[in-house]
Order: sequence, then structure tokens, then C-alpha cells
Amino acid sequence: MIQDDEDDFKMGNPAAVTLDKKDENATPKKFKKTIIILSIIAVLVLGIMISFIFSFHLFDDDDEEEPTDIESGKSDTSDKDDDQSQNIYWENGGFSEPWYDIFGNSTSNIPYVEGNTIENTYKSGGRNFISEIGDIHEGKDYQKTERNIYDLYIPYSALQTKNNHHGVLLFIHGGAWVGLYKETLTHLASRYAKMGYITANMGYTLLSNNSSDTNIFRILDEIGTCLNQIKIKLGREGFSTDKLEFAVGGYSAGAHLALLFAYTYNLPDIKIKFVIDIVGPISLDPEHFYSTNPKENPLENIEDVNTIKDAIGKVLIPTQDNESYYLTFMNAFTGNKFTNDLYQMLNEDKNKINKENEKYKEMYKIAKHAFPINKVNTDIPVLCEYCGNDGTVGAAQYAYLKKKYVEANKADNIELVYMRFSEHITHPNNNTDDILTMKKMHYKILSYMNKYFTKDN
Repeated sequence: MIQDDEDDFKMGNPAAVTLDKKDENATPKKFKKTIIILSIIAVLVLGIMISFIFSFHLFDDDDEEEPTDIESGKSDTSDKDDDQSQNIYWENGGFSEPWYDIFGNSTSNIPYVEGNTIENTYKSGGRNFISEIGDIHEGKDYQKTERNIYDLYIPYSALQTKNNHHGVLLFIHGGAWVGLYKETLTHLASRYAKMGYITANMGYTLLSNNSSDTNIFRILDEIGTCLNQIKIKLGREGFSTDKLEFAVGGYSAGAHLALLFAYTYNLPDIKIKFVIDIVGPISLDPEHFYSTNPKENPLENIEDVNTIKDAIGKVLIPTQDNESYYLTFMNAFTGNKFTNDLYQMLNEDKNKINKENEKYKEMYKIAKHAFPINKVNTDIPVLCEYCGNDGTVGAAQYAYLKKKYVEANKADNIELVYMRFSEHITHPNNNTDDILTMKKMHYKILSYMNKYFTKDN
């Protein structure tokens, strides 16, 4: 280093030329001492700077992984058994987990239609819905809304293997079909992208009390459009689109949508390999809405709905006392076709549905096609998570869904992870058992992706 400094000095400093003219083979002793002292100071300063930078990165964010794998060309997801649950935190009423560029590419707010309309796939796609509800769509395409966007997470390992098979897991947010936003499931999309899978979380047009163009079947069309656009986007990024495989999952209303979409839509070249159902309502029929006392896995081995009462050791109680709650949502599912008739659908006590009311029968004839329990395709594997203290979507709903699989001799295609102390928000509330159960759910999701997505040799 000292010799280099001397060479630089001689090449760029006029004073060095003057010295050379006096004696080309000699440098004054005082000058040499100055060079040595400056060099030592430079080394010390450099060492201090390196130490400071290291300390800054060490304490800047405890959750951020080291960049050595990517810098060396390895995938950051080479060990998918690492426990990622420790990085989750609770913020603004929802789970959150940061996404870092080190893991790959994250693109937010991508529109899932390029023009101004969303193709009405209901009319042309050969759905399972019977023709009597066709007039809901009235043959029109949908106008794009500001919520028709998705976020896409592509991990580093996927970017290095674009010609291989890749699984894509799309998350659909909850909010009773009328609220919340895609960012409430960003932590899940981030988490499993970190583990090496392509993920996305989408928004959708919310059901409205004053619009006839926002019904549950429109949202299903939007899910299909979103999946198609994700496939197109990945193709433009260089991925082999014929090797992309898809799964859908969601929380609460989003889980309901994921189940209904997987069971009923048959899009060309997009086959749903499995569903993640986190506290999803399988029906809006009040008889399916029950809550349970916390017991250790009380529903895990249920094979017959008639045994539910014995399994939980108590008489089942309706989750919602006022059944107008269910009427409101069923009406929204139809595009608010029966708003003026809802009051007449209730008995005189105003709490219970009068199922003999002709308008109710007419509404139910449409709404029942939006209940996953009526459309179950037992060939599609489902991983469920329900909670023992859920006063919104009772864990007993799982038993009704499992019964369908058992009756079709497909019981192996449905599985329950039961958080016995948690409520509908599925937050473990610092309960040790439920924290461990939540981790179990995350490992189960990974196992489903490993099992049902094609792996290249």
C-alpha cells in the first residue's frame, strides 16, 4: 500500500517531479515518515468504517436474513424447513411480515385487466351454476374497479429456474365480502415466497348494498381473470406458462371464495391443485352456523354430521341470534335483487327466517349456488383451519364439509388444523398451544405445496 501511494504521488503531484529533478533515486526522510503515518491513519479509519457498517446491518433489522446465499448464486429458500413463524408481528389489526428484495421480486398493484372491462367468464366458461341464475349477469362485461389489482412475489430461486415447473399460490382476503383489502394477507404471500414459491394476493370488487352489478358470481369471475393475468405476467417474465400450477387460499370470506372458485370454475390451462381454507364459511344457511366450546381437536375425526353434538359435548347454539344477518348477505350475493323483500322474509319475532316465504325461496334458489357446501368437488384437496372460540364462523362448519369428502370416500383429501382457544381472527393471543398450532398450520401449507405442486428432477 505504501509503495502504491508513492507511485500515485509521483504520477500526479508536481512536487514529486521537483524532488525527482533534485535526486531521482531519493525521497526525503521526513516525507517518507509522513506517508507512513497517513497510511496507518487510513487503515484505522477504514477499519472503523467497516465495523460501523457491520454493526448497522446487524442491528438495523433483526429479521433480515444474511445475503450470502444470493451473493453466491444459491437460492435463499434451499432449506424450506426453517421456521419462518418467528418473524410475524401484529400491526394495525392484522398480521404483518416484511418482504425484502433479497428474496426476489415483489410487484404491487398490478391490474388484472389491461382494458377497461373484465370479461364475463360466467356466460362462456361452462360453469356448474344452473341457467336459472344467468340473468344476474345480464350478458354484460364488468367495468374494472380500483380494486381489480394484485401483488406478485417471485422468489430468487424461481427467477433462476424459469423453465422448471412452478406452483403459484393466490391468497384472497376476507372482510365479509364488503370490506378489508388485499394487504391483510401480505404476510402470507411474503412468507411462502420466502420459502421458494411464487405467491400473490388479490383485491376484488366488494359487494355493495346499492349496486346490482356486484354479486358473488362477479367476484368469482374476477378471481379467474386475476389468475389468467398472473399467468400472462409470468410468461412475460420468462416463465414457462405450460409448467405453471395454481392453488388458491383465503381467510374467512376469502376462504369461502377460494373454495367456491376451486369447486365450480373450470378455466382452460388453470387447474386448482388444492385450497387453503382459513375459517371460511361453507354455507350461509343458519343451520350450518354453530360455535363450539374449546376442546382438544373435537372435530378432527368427525365423519358424520349427526355425531357433532356428542363430539363437542354440548347442545350447539347458533352463532348469530338474528338471522337477518344471513338474509342480508344472501341478498348481496344475488346482486341485491331482494332488498325490498328482506323484512317480509322474517317471522314475526324478526329473528328467524320464514323459510316458507315465497320470496325467500326465490332468493335461496340463487344464493345456494354461492355456498361451497352445495358445490363440493372432493377431488380437490383442502387444508382447513378453524378455531374453537370463533363466534363468527363456527368450527362445526368443517364437519359438514368433511362429511361430503367422507361420503365420496375421499376423506384423505381434507384435513383440519384446530386452534381450540382462538377466535375468528385466528390470532393465538399468546396462548402457547395455539402458537404451536399456528406454526403447525404453516408447516402444513408448505407440505401441501411440496406434495401437490410438480417437482422437477
